[in-house]
Amino acid sequence: MATDEHPLNYYLAAWQRYGNFCGRAPRREYWYFILFHILVSMAANLIDTVFGTMNFQRGIGLLGSMYFVASLLPALVMAARRLQDTGRSPWWLLLLVIAPIGPFILLVMTLFDSQPGENAYGANPKGADTSAG
Repeated sequence: MATDEHPLNYYLAAWQRYGNFCGRAPRREYWYFILFHILVSMAANLIDTVFGTMNFQRGIGLLGSMYFVASLLPALVMAARRLQDTGRSPWWLLLLVIAPIGPFILLVMTLFDSQPGENAYGANPKGADTSAG
């Protein structure tokens, strides 16, 4: 892994490109974003617990709520770009409103490999045609 591909850079890049639905996001980029997103959420909830701003009935505190609102758009954009990488339309994100099966279907879609070569959403972010393996 090159130094510019540090896992944290994927998370930071998602925040820098939070309004850019164009392009594709390979699995590595998407899942490192998800990993750091979960870690930051957990840290926010821990801080809420320590400072007494956690609402245990709702399961989220003040800092956790603020992070959720702030990270909603970057998370949706990253998911849309991941779907585009697999050759699917970002409109598939509407499955999120169909609980509980919709999020599961989206999870499975994000696990697929990049669509080989160029697709309607741009060039393969892996750089090479992945159809050989």
